[in-house]
Amino acid sequence: DIISGRLWPGAIPRVWRNAVIREWTGREWELRQRRAAVRSAVIVADEAGDPDRAVLWFGQDAGLIDTVEPAGDVVESMVREAHEIIVNRLGQAVVPHR
Repeated sequence: DIISGRLWPGAIPRVWRNAVIREWTGREWELRQRRAAVRSAVIVADEAGDPDRAVLWFGQDAGLIDTVEPAGDVVESMVREAHEIIVNRLGQAVVPHR
């Protein structure tokens, strides 16, 4: 929150404890003083895909993850589920696959 400048009163954000978080934990006052420079560096790291120097946020949904599956399996499952929904709910609008 300090780095982004977006404070959420009463909310505690969850982030991955990487190098940038370890570096600034306990030094929040100094971070507030240097926020602009640190924020710029974090943005550059994020754009470069550097997970150790960017801030990696976790939302409430992170706690719902119970498996890690190959991307291809996830896409196949999504397509299968979408097809079932379309056929079952909009059957008359779908031309059967031959």
